[in-house]
Amino acid sequence: QFYATVLESKQSSKSSILLMILFGFFTLYGAFNAIPFNGGLVSLRPTGPILGGFLGGPWVGLGVGLIGGLDRYMQGGASMGSAVAATVLAGLFAGLYAKWRKKNSLVGVKEAVYFTALYEVFAAGLTFLAVPEFERALAIEKSIRIPLIVGNCLAVAIFIFITKNLIAEKKNQEIKE
Repeated sequence: QFYATVLESKQSSKSSILLMILFGFFTLYGAFNAIPFNGGLVSLRPTGPILGGFLGGPWVGLGVGLIGGLDRYMQGGASMGSAVAATVLAGLFAGLYAKWRKKNSLVGVKEAVYFTALYEVFAAGLTFLAVPEFERALAIEKSIRIPLIVGNCLAVAIFIFITKNLIAEKKNQEIKE
């Protein structure tokens, strides 16, 4: 019932909070299962805020981003400031984009992948702004950004694909009835 309400864009305060919790778990799961790669960590942390923003709007995206941002803040490190900002902004921007589209449908798979890739480029830019030594920022970005782009784009694409199929299946059932 809850997911059907969300898919039909009939959100209440309760469903928004439930979405924040659900995608907050996605965010933490993606962060806790980060993969070490070339001296950095490849994490799917931004997937939760982006999906939360797409499905729940800017407030849900922001809430989920804050959950992920708090987790990243507690980890510290050279790129902590930019990573926190990028996580929070991922959800906010995804929600604003979904609202700006003014379509009564969920973003498409291709659109979601483009948004996520663009977000990852933005997050790389934040790293260059936040890390004081350019060489260190470049080393961080060169080692992990491509895997981050690929991983987060795939995760968002798969989730949006499944959700779009659920929406289509629900419409087909309604037509049959």
